[in-house]
Amino acid sequence: MVRPVENGEDDMKALFTSVAVAATLLTANAMAADLPARMPVKAPPVMAPPFSWTGAYIGANVGYSWGRQKTSVGLGPIGLEETQDVNGVVGGVQGGFNWQVGQWVFGMENDIQASGQEGDSFYPLGLGLAAPGGIGISAEHKLRWFGTARSRLGYTGFDNRVMIYATGGAAYGEVKSNYDIVFGGIPAASLDLKNTRFGWTAGGGIEWAASSNWSMKLEYLYLDLGKEEASIAILGAPIAGLESTFTDHIVRVGANYRFPIGGPAFGGF
Repeated sequence: MVRPVENGEDDMKALFTSVAVAATLLTANAMAADLPARMPVKAPPVMAPPFSWTGAYIGANVGYSWGRQKTSVGLGPIGLEETQDVNGVVGGVQGGFNWQVGQWVFGMENDIQASGQEGDSFYPLGLGLAAPGGIGISAEHKLRWFGTARSRLGYTGFDNRVMIYATGGAAYGEVKSNYDIVFGGIPAASLDLKNTRFGWTAGGGIEWAASSNWSMKLEYLYLDLGKEEASIAILGAPIAGLESTFTDHIVRVGANYRFPIGGPAFGGF
């Protein structure tokens, strides 16, 4: 009988098959244990949009002005000229809008300033008459306030957060002048002039964006408030004529709070 032999061979085959399957499973588990742990996948960084000067802004400034009032006086046959320094501290507020195209920035700005500029002088009417008891004219000048409405053209080719710019436009301000004709040290006649003059301004500066919202600037302006003419009359008869001009050199520092459009997130750095 060969049947028992065949049954033994089948049992051996089943045993070898079971051993092979177990060995395969053990090997697969060992290889899986040797694989490195899966690293976490990081999300790609969010890129902030490039800085832009485009947007509105408001701010404040403070500085110093070196002004000059030039006056020509005609008193009968006597003609005199007076040049008086009118210096002082200035400060105020400004606001405007910028629009950046490539490396160029186009803008408009308006500002209004309070001024502490003033100066006074005395000059004689004739040779040797400036002594006590002589005749002369006492003059006092003040720039009470002024403002400008200007366009700006900026360039950011060296650093997008640093803008150098030229600026120019209209200017206006209140100049107050007081003239006293003095005889023997006593005012005998006076003329008070206080009006708003109109002229022009030009200058330039540099502005640095410390963040997306804050910027600081250093600026120079030349101011010309035009010419003023007046006359002094007694009993309807003119006895003197005046012609004056006012110019100013202004250096100031300022800070702006910006409302950017299309730049970094509002309030970001």
